[in-house]
Amino acid sequence: MDRKLVGELIARLGGKARVEGDTVRALVQHGDAWLSTRVRTSPVAEVFVMTRALDGFELSVRWGDRWRDPDVGDRVFDSTFAVTTNDEAMMRAWLDETSRAALLASKYAYVSDDLSLATMQGIPTTRTWTYELANDELVVTKGGPESDADRFLVAVTTACAIAARSQRWAASYADTARKIGGSAASEVVIGGDPVMTVTRSAIDVTMRLVRRERTSADRLRTIVSAPRIGE
Repeated sequence: MDRKLVGELIARLGGKARVEGDTVRALVQHGDAWLSTRVRTSPVAEVFVMTRALDGFELSVRWGDRWRDPDVGDRVFDSTFAVTTNDEAMMRAWLDETSRAALLASKYAYVSDDLSLATMQGIPTTRTWTYELANDELVVTKGGPESDADRFLVAVTTACAIAARSQRWAASYADTARKIGGSAASEVVIGGDPVMTVTRSAIDVTMRLVRRERTSADRLRTIVSAPRIGE
């Protein structure tokens, strides 16, 4: 374990950080969200951020040209990252402007092991960490060690921006809920509690976000429901 690096990470992650073995655990605030985060410094650099329940949604974002991957409709982002997912509609909803901006800002320069034939030195290049969301956890990797605390913190900040989409998504419904006299949840849980609730004639009408099973590539659905009134 690089004790100097770990010490820097703890100092910069704040008072809610602690060391457990080769892992730094912390509660990291991003906007209104507090996110359970783990940073592993050895043998390879990894960051883990828990998300809210996403009902089996999976997403991978890595630096590289997009070929046949789905696009989000952002020309700069689509030309910079390769994206794979099991739900294209959910992917486009999850990679909102805040998530995309964080990913674009997370790139860094480094010298590759490939040698230039002209100089016989390493070739300067640009990359980002790889972000993979599955099983309600975002895993961030770079495929090797990392000794730079700044790069670790950029990876943590970017991961938290992506993971905090649940709270931003819920906040986007708050104004609508107020206008119709209802209430909005503080976070979106796919397939879970209602995102919005409004009472009409003593009956609660709810709106949920769910994912249909294997019906198409676009499985995200909005369901509005109310209990049936008996005769």
